[in-house]
Amino acid sequence: MYAKMLCCAMLLGCSALLAEEFLLRIVLVNSHTEDVWLGCKAGASKKYDRGEDIFAPPPGMQTGMVTMPSPGGKLPTLYKDVRAPELPQSWELNCQPFTGKPIELSWDTADLPAGMALTMVYRGKTLDMRETTTLSIAQSTTVVVTANTKAPAEAAAPTGNAEKNQ
Repeated sequence: MYAKMLCCAMLLGCSALLAEEFLLRIVLVNSHTEDVWLGCKAGASKKYDRGEDIFAPPPGMQTGMVTMPSPGGKLPTLYKDVRAPELPQSWELNCQPFTGKPIELSWDTADLPAGMALTMVYRGKTLDMRETTTLSIAQSTTVVVTANTKAPAEAAAPTGNAEKNQ
């Protein structure tokens, strides 16, 4: 009986580290591409996956650039990076705006996976991607997007303004 309980506890613990599959489009303004993509998918790996990950095109003239480093840094930069569905996962967005043209990043909260927390760290501040849907970058920097499991209280919390209406 204890063996069954131990086995169930181990399986539950392992399943908490698996992510939902998702693909998030981050729309870009004043960048050399219209968007960048990041996500998790079964069968993908931490390395470059032909058919899933896509190399970024070369930078344009008088425009900014947003790319993600390739795994291991030996291949060209990426504009689409899909990883194995294991948590936590982090993606670095290297943002290089052109002088006088800030790069605008935006995303649709409906595309965020329900069972996960997605955050964006920009200049030392952590932003909840469900609460903030745009970001303006005026100077070269790296923005880190992290996907992680939601805390049990966060996952069970009621949605909307239920507490305010009581």
